[in-house]
Amino acid sequence: MFDRGKHESRRRKIDYGSPMETTYKDYAEARRSRYPNTYRETPPDERTKKDYENYSALTAESKAKNKEYLGLYKQEARRFDNYGRSDPQSFAEEKSFYKEHRAGLFPEQHERLVEPSRQRHEAMMSMANARDRYLADHRYGYYDYGQRKTHEGHRDRAYNNTLTARIDFDEHYKYAGDPASSKRDKYGRRQPREY
Repeated sequence: MFDRGKHESRRRKIDYGSPMETTYKDYAEARRSRYPNTYRETPPDERTKKDYENYSALTAESKAKNKEYLGLYKQEARRFDNYGRSDPQSFAEEKSFYKEHRAGLFPEQHERLVEPSRQRHEAMMSMANARDRYLADHRYGYYDYGQRKTHEGHRDRAYNNTLTARIDFDEHYKYAGDPASSKRDKYGRRQPREY
């Protein structure tokens, strides 16, 4: 199967927004002064609650799109692995070509993954942006400083996952067969858009 870890080398550590630098005590005092009538576990106000529910819903949608895409990707990778099993010697050169030059899938497989990977990327980006907006708009929206720091980490991971999803989409789009072209590669499959 295609090595999913290869994107790690292309990803870079990005600092998404400046993390809040304070102490637990100062955070607690600032939260109490800003929201004096709230308990620790309750959202401080209706707007905060609405924004929190919004990014929570987007998180669920993002996870569903990610699961859908990864399931489809695994199916396509299995199909690629099973191709030519009856006579491995005859298909070895062809499979080697696609592993080396087309990211381990046939062009028609990339075509089937373009739309799911685009939807995955968009859902992840929406969720990451909503998390970031929540952190910016509601500096004391979490009940303590530790919880806020945890959610800053969730935001950073969300943006890193979005970057990976974008790389996957770009790869599928690049290697998908071009429906507008009649050009074929040496194995009779449609040429990708980039060639």
